[in-house]
Amino acid sequence: MKKKHTLYFGFALMTLIGLQSCKTTEEVTGGQPADTLANVYPLSIKEGSSGYLTGYGAEGIEEGGVVINSQEEWDALTTKMNSVNKSIKEQPIDFDRGTVLAYFDQIRGSGGYTVEIASATKMGKKIQAQIKKASPFADAIEIMTQPFHIVIIQKSDDKVSFTE
Repeated sequence: MKKKHTLYFGFALMTLIGLQSCKTTEEVTGGQPADTLANVYPLSIKEGSSGYLTGYGAEGIEEGGVVINSQEEWDALTTKMNSVNKSIKEQPIDFDRGTVLAYFDQIRGSGGYTVEIASATKMGKKIQAQIKKASPFADAIEIMTQPFHIVIIQKSDDKVSFTE
């Protein structure tokens, strides 16, 4: 009889220890609701344009990301970009099917710097654009530049955040 109690006690103890070692749903998902995680997926990116502005900031474009959902917004941005030097070629964009993401780096004291929208991920009702920046590997020409990168993703009215 004593053996049976010891066996039951051992089984209960092992079960309790086993359950304590399991992670909760919140620990596994980092506190995000499961329905949010189910809606996380990478977005396809179509290359738009990349390069740098050389107007010493006269274009009036500050560092950061820009989301463009209409031809009017696109025309306004390209007009600013081309106000000093022709920095971007005109290209047709179907705003019924696509959203433009543009990222402008800070104004740099030399050439050789680049910026890239490396990926875009849809997370529920938000989009996160991952930014990668690179510095020159060797001596670079001494000219004021402002690197930029422009991509097109599927049409979306979701809030976009740009992160390094």
